[in-house]
Amino acid sequence: MNFETIVITAGVGSLAGWLIGLVMKRSGYELIVDTALGVAGGVVGGSALQAIVAADTRLPMTATAVVGAFIVIVVHRKFWNVETAAMP
Repeated sequence: MNFETIVITAGVGSLAGWLIGLVMKRSGYELIVDTALGVAGGVVGGSALQAIVAADTRLPMTATAVVGAFIVIVVHRKFWNVETAAMP
Protein backbone atom coordinates (compact mmCIF):
# COMPACT_ATOMS: atom_id res chain seq x y z
CA MET A 1 0.00 0.00 0.00
CA ASN A 2 1.61 3.25 -1.08
CA PHE A 3 1.32 6.65 0.59
CA GLU A 4 -1.26 7.96 -1.87
CA THR A 5 -3.58 5.03 -1.20
CA ILE A 6 -3.24 5.46 2.56
CA VAL A 7 -4.09 9.17 2.28
CA ILE A 8 -7.10 8.48 0.06
CA THR A 9 -8.50 5.75 2.29
CA ALA A 10 -7.87 7.83 5.43
CA GLY A 11 -9.61 10.83 3.89
CA VAL A 12 -12.57 8.79 2.72
CA GLY A 13 -12.70 7.04 6.09
CA SER A 14 -12.74 10.32 8.00
CA LEU A 15 -15.52 11.67 5.80
CA ALA A 16 -17.45 8.43 6.21
CA GLY A 17 -16.92 8.52 9.97
CA TRP A 18 -18.27 12.04 10.13
CA LEU A 19 -21.32 11.16 8.03
CA ILE A 20 -22.00 7.96 9.96
CA GLY A 21 -21.73 9.95 13.19
CA LEU A 22 -24.40 12.32 11.91
CA VAL A 23 -26.70 9.51 10.81
CA MET A 24 -26.28 7.38 13.93
CA LYS A 25 -27.13 10.01 16.51
CA ARG A 26 -26.42 8.73 19.98
CA SER A 27 -25.33 10.71 22.98
CA GLY A 28 -21.77 10.62 24.23
CA TYR A 29 -19.90 10.26 20.94
CA GLU A 30 -17.93 13.15 19.61
CA LEU A 31 -16.89 14.14 16.15
CA ILE A 32 -13.26 13.30 16.90
CA VAL A 33 -14.06 9.73 17.96
CA ASP A 34 -16.23 9.04 14.92
CA THR A 35 -13.64 10.56 12.59
CA ALA A 36 -10.76 8.62 14.16
CA LEU A 37 -12.71 5.37 13.97
CA GLY A 38 -13.57 6.19 10.37
CA VAL A 39 -9.91 6.73 9.51
CA ALA A 40 -8.93 3.44 11.16
CA GLY A 41 -11.73 1.55 9.43
CA GLY A 42 -10.98 3.15 6.09
CA VAL A 43 -7.30 2.30 6.16
CA VAL A 44 -7.91 -1.24 7.39
CA GLY A 45 -10.68 -1.81 4.83
CA GLY A 46 -8.61 -0.42 1.98
CA SER A 47 -5.56 -2.46 2.89
CA ALA A 48 -7.65 -5.61 3.30
CA LEU A 49 -9.08 -5.15 -0.18
CA GLN A 50 -5.65 -4.59 -1.63
CA ALA A 51 -4.31 -7.68 0.12
CA ILE A 52 -7.14 -9.85 -1.14
CA VAL A 53 -7.60 -8.53 -4.67
CA ALA A 54 -4.31 -6.69 -5.29
CA ALA A 55 -6.13 -3.95 -7.18
CA ASP A 56 -5.09 -0.31 -7.12
CA THR A 57 -8.24 1.18 -8.61
CA ARG A 58 -9.69 4.06 -6.64
CA LEU A 59 -13.42 3.30 -6.82
CA PRO A 60 -13.26 -0.10 -5.09
CA MET A 61 -10.76 1.32 -2.57
CA THR A 62 -13.06 4.19 -1.63
CA ALA A 63 -16.09 1.91 -1.40
CA THR A 64 -14.18 -0.50 0.82
CA ALA A 65 -12.94 2.40 2.96
CA VAL A 66 -16.54 3.51 3.53
CA VAL A 67 -17.64 -0.03 4.39
CA GLY A 68 -14.64 -0.49 6.70
CA ALA A 69 -15.38 2.78 8.49
CA PHE A 70 -19.02 1.81 8.89
CA ILE A 71 -18.14 -1.60 10.31
CA VAL A 72 -15.63 -0.20 12.80
CA ILE A 73 -18.04 2.48 14.04
CA VAL A 74 -20.97 0.07 14.36
CA VAL A 75 -18.85 -2.51 16.21
CA HIS A 76 -17.50 0.21 18.50
CA ARG A 77 -20.99 1.45 19.32
CA LYS A 78 -22.28 -2.07 19.84
CA PHE A 79 -19.60 -3.16 22.31
CA TRP A 80 -18.59 0.14 23.95
CA ASN A 81 -21.60 1.64 25.65
CA VAL A 82 -20.90 5.21 26.78
CA GLU A 83 -23.60 5.21 29.42
CA THR A 84 -22.22 2.14 31.24
CA ALA A 85 -18.58 3.15 30.78
CA ALA A 86 -19.17 6.53 32.42
CA MET A 87 -20.64 5.00 35.57
CA PRO A 88 -18.27 4.66 38.55
